[in-house]
Amino acid sequence: MRNRLESLPVPVWLAVLALTWLACSGLSAALCGAGFLHPESQHFLSHYLAHRPVLDLIYDNLNTDWGTYQAREMSFLFAWVDARFIEWSALHGHVHFFSLVHYLFLLVAGVVLWWIAVHHGGLSRLTAAGLAVILWTCPTAMFYTSFYRTSKVGLLLAIMLAAWAWCAARVGQDGPRSRIRAGLFGALLVLMPMFDKQGFLFLCGAVAFLGWQAWQEGTPRARHLLVAGVAALIFAWCYQRFLGPAITRHLVGYEGDRRYATVPWHALLTQPKLIATFALGAPLMAFDSFRYLLGNLPAGIALVALGWLWKRFAFNAPGRGWVFAGLCLLITGVYAAMLMVFPDLFSNEHRRFFYCLPAAALWLLAIVAALAFWKQRNWTEIAVALLVLGNLYALQEHRFLLRHGKYAPYVENAIRVRAALQPTALAASGLHRADAAERLKQAPYLGDAVAADVMQDRIYLTLAARLAPE
Repeated sequence: MRNRLESLPVPVWLAVLALTWLACSGLSAALCGAGFLHPESQHFLSHYLAHRPVLDLIYDNLNTDWGTYQAREMSFLFAWVDARFIEWSALHGHVHFFSLVHYLFLLVAGVVLWWIAVHHGGLSRLTAAGLAVILWTCPTAMFYTSFYRTSKVGLLLAIMLAAWAWCAARVGQDGPRSRIRAGLFGALLVLMPMFDKQGFLFLCGAVAFLGWQAWQEGTPRARHLLVAGVAALIFAWCYQRFLGPAITRHLVGYEGDRRYATVPWHALLTQPKLIATFALGAPLMAFDSFRYLLGNLPAGIALVALGWLWKRFAFNAPGRGWVFAGLCLLITGVYAAMLMVFPDLFSNEHRRFFYCLPAAALWLLAIVAALAFWKQRNWTEIAVALLVLGNLYALQEHRFLLRHGKYAPYVENAIRVRAALQPTALAASGLHRADAAERLKQAPYLGDAVAADVMQDRIYLTLAARLAPE
């Protein structure tokens, strides 16, 4: 039976993956219910649905990033797509707050992961499919599905695509085709910081790895990949420093504050609590991003799993043990940098749901590499199946935390707003489209608070201005 499955053509496997993704997405939607309305989405939805040119909307960082400039316009472009999808769905009789981009990017990322694992890692197709399902059933993939930002899922996809391009560039003979693939790899690396600021740090880590690889191998192919990585890093820095602000200034008349991502040296020197937060919190967030991804592993088993991965790199691929250690340090360092800037990220919800997807991409790629180095894979498929079952079993715990923790008011507000936008409720409210549009102009942004009444809720008024009677 197993041999029959393994021998199925690639299109059949892709169809199976698509159906599996559809099942995971359906389960996710059922568990999420109405989802949640993040406080910042109160502002984002009305902004992206404004009647302005698309470029003006995505470069207007006063509205997309509260005046800070982080050069992640690719994320805003797909947030605009999500907003338009929500509007289109509402106009066609189905009010929801789900992110279409979240689910579609997860589909593509899972398929790319499967392709890398099978065609470049030499893993069985069953094992590779199990790794894709692990991604699709992890807590952030299953529950952080409401309209908010597309930066983290976008960075996940950009990392997977860059990894695929790197693998493709390392096969075949040196020549023009190899250089074209190296150029594609560099172009995909550029996408990483354009989705999220984390991507710039991951890009720096990729260039360090490419430099080591070029030094170790000394081949033209390795040097071409290094040149592509350095070129991507230079372009990303120039875009963040010069090009992006210039485009913003040209389109909307201002540049934005670039100090958000600077290291708060004064606070670090004067606030011991901040030092403790990132020094202790960053390793914990990195560790949780690993264990929550892999079946909600208990801490002890997760430590054993990390040790096993390091052993595969260090012993089955001599000279590469430091690569896995460097990856762990890179993920920890990225979390440390985020905690320096925004210490409130150290919460159960953030560790479990929001900032995990980019790290998940790196952990899964490391697992593929470790299994590729390992010669004894008799129990691999069983182990991967157990991790999938662990993810499914943990869904009840994740769902409870999302609905009864810090996000409880946002979940309740989503239920309230969706009910109030139903045709009968809109008709009974006596609200007309012009009234809703006028109320929206006056409705304040309440920060982390939830409006006491739907008539003050910006998302309700945004959609009511399109759905209410004339």
